[in-house]
Amino acid sequence: MSISADYDQDFFAWITHNVQLLRSGRLSEVDAEHVAEELESMGKRDLRQLRSRLQVLILADSTAWAQAAGAGGDGRFQHRERLHEDRPPHLHLPDGRPRSLSGADRWTQAFG
Repeated sequence: MSISADYDQDFFAWITHNVQLLRSGRLSEVDAEHVAEELESMGKRDLRQLRSRLQVLILADSTAWAQAAGAGGDGRFQHRERLHEDRPPHLHLPDGRPRSLSGADRWTQAFG
């Protein structure tokens, strides 16, 4: 079975084999084309995950600041407290009762 066939049929065996080749310095035997494809794919996936996580953090941060500013302050103290809370942020209903928001509600509240 060729190295390329291993890639298509048994990905784990292909990775293990190519790692051994790289570590032993046998670079001419490495399946360079597929290794390059996998590295490029991993980089793109990691970048997408990082962007997604940053969006979540920015949304949570901006929501906390907006809520704190709406409570009559500049938001600094309330924002620090919000970062350490385990429960979701609360907004008040028209009658003054607090209302807990789901992630979708927080998104809607922040971005309309």
